[in-house]
Amino acid sequence: MERKFIEIKGIKIPVIYEKDSSLPIISMQLVFRVAGSIQNNNNFGLAKFCEKIMNEGTKKDGVSEFYKKLDMRAISLYVGCGFETLSISLDLLKEHFEFGLKAIKELLSDPNLDKNTIEKLKIITSSEILNLNSDFDYLAKTELNKILYEGSIYHILI
Repeated sequence: MERKFIEIKGIKIPVIYEKDSSLPIISMQLVFRVAGSIQNNNNFGLAKFCEKIMNEGTKKDGVSEFYKKLDMRAISLYVGCGFETLSISLDLLKEHFEFGLKAIKELLSDPNLDKNTIEKLKIITSSEILNLNSDFDYLAKTELNKILYEGSIYHILI
């Protein structure tokens, strides 16, 4: 494993690079720090919404057609968010690397911000929040965080 830096428009970006030539596959993850749920401030759920909308394909193709093109080439593309990061994961055969990069570019430049998609995600998110009311592990964690982090943002994060 090797750590390198690439410079784009005067900004140094750290890259962790590992090469293994035993199989013709590429596994790549783009991690955006200071982009997770901790950064939401008063916009609770924003990072999670970004994750969900990015997993809905492009506005041009929609979710089904976008992922069908990827599936035909055995490409896995997933966006996820955590407490401090937002990440884009790409797993594919080496021969489809350019196509995979193009798919990421399309996803970032043309997210599926269709009104129906946003409404669907609102319903899904509402049901997830309602389900948390019967998740005793979540409720216990929330109550413990209220005690441990009283007065800070940490006690109210989902």
